[in-house]
Amino acid sequence: MWDLPDTPLQKLVMGDSMIRGVKKWKRATISCHGGERISGLIARLTRLGDWLSWFHVMTFLIATNDIGDHTPFRLIKSRFRSLKDKIGSINGQGVIVFVSILPRPCDAKSDIVDSVNSWLKDWCRQPGMLFLDARYLFIQDGKINCQCYNRGKLHLNRQGEKAFSRFLMNRLGDKNLRMLVRSKGRSR
Repeated sequence: MWDLPDTPLQKLVMGDSMIRGVKKWKRATISCHGGERISGLIARLTRLGDWLSWFHVMTFLIATNDIGDHTPFRLIKSRFRSLKDKIGSINGQGVIVFVSILPRPCDAKSDIVDSVNSWLKDWCRQPGMLFLDARYLFIQDGKINCQCYNRGKLHLNRQGEKAFSRFLMNRLGDKNLRMLVRSKGRSR
């Protein structure tokens, strides 16, 4: 178990191209891999091995491309469970955070996005897990705010990246997470 009284929390944010442009902040490592799918992230974590054990909080935004590939919902859930198991086998003390899959104006797949996000929210109620719902940042009057997306409507533009970066920095601040990290360390 970590000794946390004065230890700044080390944070990791990993994901697909939707986190491109997320600004690095103190004690946070950002790892963006465009086109990443859940199965690819699991394979990457296997290769990275013990590197993951240095982080108190591990945050993931993944599955955008799985949904884009028409991966069935049941398979997405199974892959998320495998991802959690892989993370836990490498770093059993760290807190696992999943960020909602962000809406995209170009996507006609909003039903599956909503289903996955709803499932993730419920699933992340387990000890040592957290769900961060960032969708509201990009919804205005019940519709996707296209001003936060680039011309192709696939990725966030600077305005969207800035809003998303602020959201992550605020939610992943030491004050917000310290108690969760402590309780996770005691439960192991």
